[in-house]
Amino acid sequence: CTNNLRQLAVAAHNFHDTNRKLPSSIRPAGLTPLPRISGHIQLLPFIEMKNAYDQYDQTKNWNDPANYNAIRLPLAVFNCPSVPAGRR
Repeated sequence: CTNNLRQLAVAAHNFHDTNRKLPSSIRPAGLTPLPRISGHIQLLPFIEMKNAYDQYDQTKNWNDPANYNAIRLPLAVFNCPSVPAGRR
């Protein structure tokens, strides 16, 4: 678990170094049809998961069929290896 957290923290710092801000899940202000993009999606290129990032259509919501393949990918870095498989 500690190693995964370390990887995510390093990814967040690398995201900041590149974009001069931390990843955010905030939707644009006001009434908008624009989807919310999770900060986790924004971190994917920084945890060597650019292929998953490229599959994700950021113009659509996460549950849109266009994102089905991207959201099905198991990403080990977001799971603690010591948690029993049935509880992940």
